[in-house]
Amino acid sequence: MQEAREAILHYTIAQNLSYTVSRADSTRYIIKCRCATCPFRLRITMKKNKDDQQAVVTVSRPHNCPPEVHKGWRWASSVRYLVAKHKESFKEKGGRMLVSELRELELKAGNDVSEKQAWRAKRAIASEVQS
Repeated sequence: MQEAREAILHYTIAQNLSYTVSRADSTRYIIKCRCATCPFRLRITMKKNKDDQQAVVTVSRPHNCPPEVHKGWRWASSVRYLVAKHKESFKEKGGRMLVSELRELELKAGNDVSEKQAWRAKRAIASEVQS
């Protein structure tokens, strides 16, 4: 279930969208758009087989809300998301990534990250890479 949640988070941020969690437990994860008038709903249900667990994803309706709704979503600038996204490029550059570079990469992707948050992400990436 955690892998499915992470995949949805990364895809949603890459598409410059956002969501709120409607219901979540060990067998289901239901999200909806942050805009009250948007009909978007997505449900992940875990089905247990004999050998393995399988995730079933159901999308009720697509987004039809204005893009302004999705600006400033806190998960898009979270350290956890930024670390997962930029860890490989940090390694490729030999641990020499500037905060301004990280911010520029995110701005090109349509995600406005503050300088302080980019600094926190860089510090977290560096500590993860060193350990």
